[in-house]
Amino acid sequence: MDTELQQVCARLVEIFQDRSRYKLLLGYRDLEAQAVLNLLQNLLDSPRVKDPKLKNELVVAVQRLSKKSALYPECFVLKNISIEKNSDGSIHALSSGKFGDVWRGSMGGRNVCLKVMRVYRNSKIHELLKAFSCEAVVWSQLQHANILPFYGIYRLEHPSHDRICLVSPWMTNGNIDEFLADEPNADRVALATDIANGLKYLHANNVVHGDLKGANVLVNSSKKACLADFGLSTIRDPEVLALTTTNSSTSCGGTIRWMAPELLNPPETDEPLNTKESDIYAFAGVSYEIFTGHIPFYEVFRDQTVIVKVNRGERPSRPDQATSTKYGLTESIWKLMQDCWLTDPDSRPAAAGIATRLASTPTQRRQSFLSPVSFRAFFAQGTNLESQLQRKELLRLLDISTEPLLEGLSLDYKG
Repeated sequence: MDTELQQVCARLVEIFQDRSRYKLLLGYRDLEAQAVLNLLQNLLDSPRVKDPKLKNELVVAVQRLSKKSALYPECFVLKNISIEKNSDGSIHALSSGKFGDVWRGSMGGRNVCLKVMRVYRNSKIHELLKAFSCEAVVWSQLQHANILPFYGIYRLEHPSHDRICLVSPWMTNGNIDEFLADEPNADRVALATDIANGLKYLHANNVVHGDLKGANVLVNSSKKACLADFGLSTIRDPEVLALTTTNSSTSCGGTIRWMAPELLNPPETDEPLNTKESDIYAFAGVSYEIFTGHIPFYEVFRDQTVIVKVNRGERPSRPDQATSTKYGLTESIWKLMQDCWLTDPDSRPAAAGIATRLASTPTQRRQSFLSPVSFRAFFAQGTNLESQLQRKELLRLLDISTEPLLEGLSLDYKG
């Protein structure tokens, strides 16, 4: 590591270890916050920064500063995306939800998916932008074969307001339910193992998914399952603020039929929060979809009735022998699902144990897309690390003390 880089990393370590100085760093806004976010993310993306403890602290710092400033690193910004349109010139929305649409586009010869924030006139636009920034920051730090890569943010200009889009690879096979409907003979154990490995990676990095279900598991062209939709994801770390979006169906987020009993009926004194253990409960619900072809409690029409049943200790019904044989639901897999559905969160298996129980040797399948860091290196905008390390006015922002900060800084971080 060269001298300039060593000095910057040493300054940051000192700041991370000093609560007062760290608080001042998180107090930066506007241009100063943007400059620091750019630097921290470029350090994270640099192969020259190898210390895992420092990288973890950088991740936490980016997440916290983004949350407080409603900004995101400029290297996330993408340009020149062509969006698929209808014959009349209108944008073709492939799916729509309460808070956004999904569009298909292309960039540099690659098909991409755009998750688009829908803005209403009376919306709290600043809060929605903050939520999208938080999702982008959480998602951008995740790099694993069973996690849908985050490529960046695209701003679509509009006469009255910009549209903010989160960009990821286009997954030709759709979500896991759609894929299995088209390919019923697919290796369902391998898909469940993919999901367990993705969850294992998230939990090892203190990330709780918060809304695990079949619709949020996508299948790539190599028939590998990838966890997606990190809008309700949270960082469960004592020093990190919970990063959640505004589309939570409850204060903890999630979808009723996949939600653990402690989320549906929390003690009156506690605020329900998604946890690694509630993710494990939801994993059993996804497994139920994979090995039965049904959503949990498919026989029950109303979600409120599902809540009552779960709080009584009931769980989704076991399919008959013919269905079990058809979809490969063995006795050991059903026992695993039951263990994940245990009422006591502490009694549920960890994601690492689930992956081991499902398969001792995971199926090896080719990865079919660029990693997020590689994609940003090819396509993203922003200032590179080398130029940042040479800018004295930027490095002065790291000379934090509890004395009043220097005034009159004139910073231009676009070049």
